[in-house]
Amino acid sequence: MDWQSALNTVLIILIWVGGINLSIALFIFVLYLPSIMQKKINLKEAIEIKEENIQVVEEAIFFKSNSKFQEIINNQMKDIRELSAKKKSLLASLADLEKEKTRKSK
Repeated sequence: MDWQSALNTVLIILIWVGGINLSIALFIFVLYLPSIMQKKINLKEAIEIKEENIQVVEEAIFFKSNSKFQEIINNQMKDIRELSAKKKSLLASLADLEKEKTRKSK
């Protein structure tokens, strides 16, 4: 009977130690759970961004290698430069007209 009471005492101690260890492990897991979930979310977003970047690069390579699209792009860039120069000259003439108007009104 003496060894049975010793065995019961050891089992009770082991159950308490196991329960305390399990509760500490659960507490630590709950504390680290937000960072684990954030890591998964960041990984998912990084994969999506990587796929978008790959698609953009593939489209850019296609447009760059295709001569028809390259010609259209070059024409649009040329038109933009011309319109920009024309806008600057019109703004300069507008400024001159405003100066002339203020001189005449005085």
